[in-house]
Amino acid sequence: MTSFESNSNKPDKNSTVVKFYETKAALFYSQANFDSAIVYYKKASDYYLKNKIFGSYINKLLGISICYYNLNNIQKAEEQLKKIEQLKFHYSSDLLFEIKRVQGHILFAKNKYREGINLYHELIQNIPETKKKYLIHLNTSLGYAYHQIYYFDKAILYYLIAEKLILSERIEKYSDLVLIYQNTALLYQNLADYTKTETYLKKAIGIAKKIYGENNHQLSYLYHSLGSIYFEKNDFDAALKTYNLIFDLNKTPDDLGAVYKKIARCYEKKGQLKDAELYFQKSVSFWKTSNASPYEKSASSLLFGDFLASQNRDKEALSSYLLALNNAKQKLGDKHYITSKVFLAFGNLYLKQKKYLKALEYYQQALIANFETFDNENIYSNPENLKALSEIQTINILSRKAHCLEEIYKFASVQKNLEFSFQSYQSLVYSVSKLQKDLLMEEDKLFLNENTAPVFSNAIRVACELYFLTGKEYYFDNAFYFTECSKSTVLLNAINDQKAKCNLPKHIKEQEISLKKRIADYEKKLLDENKKSKPEKEKINNYESELFQLNKTNDTLIAFCKRKYPKYTQIKNNYKPINAAELQNSMQADDAILEYAVQDSIIYLFVLLKDKKECFVINRNKEFNAAVLSFIENLHPENSNRFSNTDFKNFTDAAYKLYEKLIQPAAKILVNKNLIFIPDDFLYQIPFEALITAPVKSKDNFNSVHWLLKKHTISYAYLATLLFHKEQKKQANEKILAFAPEYPASENKKLLAFQQRGYKLEALPWAKEEVKAIQSLLKGKNYTGEMATEKTFKNEAENYSVLHLAMHAIIDNENPDYSGLAFSTKNDKTEDGFLHIYELYNLDIRAELAVLSACNTGSGKIQKGEGVMSLARAFFYAGCPSVVLSLWAVDDNASAVIMKNFYKYLKKGLPKNKALQQAKLDFIQQAKCNHAHPYYWAPFIQAGNTDSILFISHSGINITVIICIAILILLAGGLLFRKRLRG
Repeated sequence: MTSFESNSNKPDKNSTVVKFYETKAALFYSQANFDSAIVYYKKASDYYLKNKIFGSYINKLLGISICYYNLNNIQKAEEQLKKIEQLKFHYSSDLLFEIKRVQGHILFAKNKYREGINLYHELIQNIPETKKKYLIHLNTSLGYAYHQIYYFDKAILYYLIAEKLILSERIEKYSDLVLIYQNTALLYQNLADYTKTETYLKKAIGIAKKIYGENNHQLSYLYHSLGSIYFEKNDFDAALKTYNLIFDLNKTPDDLGAVYKKIARCYEKKGQLKDAELYFQKSVSFWKTSNASPYEKSASSLLFGDFLASQNRDKEALSSYLLALNNAKQKLGDKHYITSKVFLAFGNLYLKQKKYLKALEYYQQALIANFETFDNENIYSNPENLKALSEIQTINILSRKAHCLEEIYKFASVQKNLEFSFQSYQSLVYSVSKLQKDLLMEEDKLFLNENTAPVFSNAIRVACELYFLTGKEYYFDNAFYFTECSKSTVLLNAINDQKAKCNLPKHIKEQEISLKKRIADYEKKLLDENKKSKPEKEKINNYESELFQLNKTNDTLIAFCKRKYPKYTQIKNNYKPINAAELQNSMQADDAILEYAVQDSIIYLFVLLKDKKECFVINRNKEFNAAVLSFIENLHPENSNRFSNTDFKNFTDAAYKLYEKLIQPAAKILVNKNLIFIPDDFLYQIPFEALITAPVKSKDNFNSVHWLLKKHTISYAYLATLLFHKEQKKQANEKILAFAPEYPASENKKLLAFQQRGYKLEALPWAKEEVKAIQSLLKGKNYTGEMATEKTFKNEAENYSVLHLAMHAIIDNENPDYSGLAFSTKNDKTEDGFLHIYELYNLDIRAELAVLSACNTGSGKIQKGEGVMSLARAFFYAGCPSVVLSLWAVDDNASAVIMKNFYKYLKKGLPKNKALQQAKLDFIQQAKCNHAHPYYWAPFIQAGNTDSILFISHSGINITVIICIAILILLAGGLLFRKRLRG
C-alpha cells in the first residue's frame, strides 16, 4: 500500500489551505519570483510531512530544490535532494524521474556535464515511448548539455528529437518548444550563424507571446538574446530598441543587471560614453547586491573593464578584470569561454601598454582556457587541430598574439618573433576555414569574411616580410595562400557545393532548388513589406513563420544528404584555395597571373609564371590615390564627352601613372605573356587594358596611345583557384541563346516601379541589331522585343553553350541579392520580368560562356573579403565558368560593334580573352577620333576560363561531308599501312 493510498480517505480541514499554498507557489514560480515560491512550497511541504503524505511532500521538496537551482544557490538545492534521498521507499516512478531530472540539472550547474549526460541517457533507456513528456524534457536537456561542451552536432540532433516529439502530440506544449528554439538559437550564435540565431529567436518570441501574452517576463531572456544578435551585427539602434522592450515586462532582478550591461555596450559603440559608463556602473552595482549567475557577474566586470581600458583608465580596468577573473575561475572553472575572454582582455591591456611579454603570457592563458586538452604555457606554442570551446574566441586570441609577436619583432628585430607571429597566423587561418565550413547561411559567411579581412591583411604582411628577409619560397607560397583565402571563399564554396551536388539524385536536387527559390521569394516579400511606410504586422509574421519552416526543412535536407551520401559530404567539405605550386603546374607557359592584395598604405603584387614567382610592394601614396580617382572619374559616362587637350592629358597621365605603379615593376618578366588579373578592393573598378605603357606624346590621340591592350591579351578572375577549379563536362550544346528585350513605357507596372526608384529603362535600339548580327554568325536562338521573357530564359538557358543578354541591369548596392536583369514582361504571366541575383543562384547554368551585354553587370557593392557582389558573380555561382561583363554603363552602339566582332573571332576558334582583345583593337582602329576613348571599348572584360569554344554546324550536309572525309582518311591510312607491310 503506497503512502498515497494510506491517506487517501483521511479528511483534513486544512486541505483547502494547502491547495491555496500550492496555487500561490505555482503562481510565483511562473513569474520567476522564486524566493516567494519557496515560502509557499515550504508551507505546503510542512503540511504534507505532518500528515505523512510523503509523495506530495517529496514533490514540494523538489519544487524548493528547483527554485534554489534557479536562484543559483546550488548548495541549498542539493540539501533538498538529500532530504528526498532519505525517503527512497516512497518514490513513485514519476517522482523518480523528476528527482533524476533535477539531479541532472544540478550536475550541469556544477559544470559536470558528462555525468549529467550519462544520467539522462540511462533515464531515456528506461522510459517507455508513451511517456512523451519525459522524453521531451530529457532530449531538450541533453541538447543543452552537449551544447555546453561544444558538441554542436549532437546538441542539434537532440533538440530536433525533442521538437519532433512535441509537434507529434498536436497539443499545447509550446512552452517546451520555446525553450528548444531558444537553446537552438544560442547554439547557432556560438557558431556565428547570426541569421539562423535571429530566425529561431523570433520564432520562440512568437510562440512565447501566444502562451504568456505580450508583456510577460518570460520574454525577457529572449529579448536579451535577440538584442545581442543585433549588437553582433553592428545594428546598435535595433539592439537598444530590443533591450528597452525588457523594461516594459514584469522584470525580475536577474534581468535588470544584464539589461544595464547590454545597453551600456550599445552606447559605447555609438560613442555616447557618459551614458555607457552610467549603465556599466549600474550593472556592476546591481550584481554586487543580487544573487546573480557567475557568468553574468564575470561578464559585467569584464565588459566594464574593456570600457575603462578604451578610456585609458588602465588601473580601474585592471581592478575590474581581476574581479571578473576571480569570479570566473572560482565559479565557472579554468576551462571556460568567459575565463578565456578575461585572460584575453588582460593581454590586450598589456599590449596597449607595450608590455609585450606579459601580454603574451595572458594570451597563452586565454588559449589554454579555450581548449580542454591544451595546457602548454610556452608562449611560442599553439593548439594544433584541437577542439576549441569557441572557434571565434580562438581567432580573436591568435590574431592578438600574432600581432603582439610582430610588435616585439619591430621593437627588437629578432626574426624568431616574426616567425612565431607567422605560425600563429597559420593556426588562425585554419580556425577561420573551419568556422567558414560550419556556417550554413551565405549572409553569415560574408559577415565572417568581412570581420576577418583585417586579420588576413596582417597575415599577408608578415608572410611577405619573412619572404623579403629570407628569400624562402615557403613564405611566398603562404603569403599567396593567405591572399587566396582572403578573397571570394563564399563563391568558391558555392561552386564546390554545386560540384558536390552532382552526387545527389535528381529528385533531391530538384527539392533543394525548389526550397531555395521559395526561401528567396519569401525573403523578398519580407524585405518589401518592411520597406513600406506602414508595414502590415500580420504579413510580416506570416512571412517570418513561412521562412522559419522552409529554412528548417532545408537544414533537415542538408543533414540528410550528409548522412546518406558520403561522397557529397566529402566533396562539399573538401574545398580550399589552391597553393602556388599547384597553380604553376596547371598554368600554360604563356600565361602570367597578377594577384593584388590591397592594404591601408601598400599593395602587394604576386606574379606567378609557369617557372617563376615574384612579389612586389606598391606604395599607396597621395599621388597614386589621386591617379586612381582621376582614371575612374574619366571613364564614367557623364565625363566621357570631355575631350579637351587638358582632359586628354589628365586622363592619359593617370593611366600611365597607374601602369607605372601596378604593372611596370613586373614588366620584364611579363613580355609576350597573357595577363590574368585578380584584383582586390578598389582595383575591381579598373579595366587594366586601358592603362598606358608609355608616356603620351603631344601628337598622340586616343587611337595611337600605347594601351596595355595592344601589348597583352588580358583576362580577369575573382581568385586564382577558380581558374583551375575542376569542372565536370557540361552537357549543353554548342549553340547560342540570345535575348534583347524592349521597354515600352506602358508595358508593365513592375517595370514602371523600377523607373520610379530612379532606374531608367530606356530603349536600347542597337541591342536588337546586336543580337541579329550575332545570329547571322552563329547558330542558335534569339528572343527579341516582347518575346525576350524571364520565363523563356529560365526554361531554355541550361541547354546552350553561350548565353548572350543585351538588356538593362539594375544594381541594388544596399541589397545586392536583389540586383538583376530586366526582361520583357508583356508575354510572361509566370515571372515578374526581373531576374534577381538570388534567382540566378538557384539556376543550373551549363553554358561555357555568358555575355552580359548590359550596363554595370560587373559592378556592385564591394564586400570586404569576398569581392564585387555583381551579376557576373551570380553567373559564376550558378555554374558558368566564363563571363564577359561590363564595368559601367555601356554605349549601345559601341557595344553592338564590339560584340559582333567578338563573336566573329570566337567563331574562328580564338580563345575568349583573345577574341575580346581583337574585337576591341578593331574598334579602336576604326573609331573616329574621340570614339577611341576607353569609355567606349574598355567596359567589357572577360573573367574566368579563357578556352576557345568549338562551334560545330548542325546542318545535315556538313555532318555528312565530315563523316565522308573521316571515312576516306581511314581508308587511305589503311591502304598506306598495307603497302608498308608488303615493303
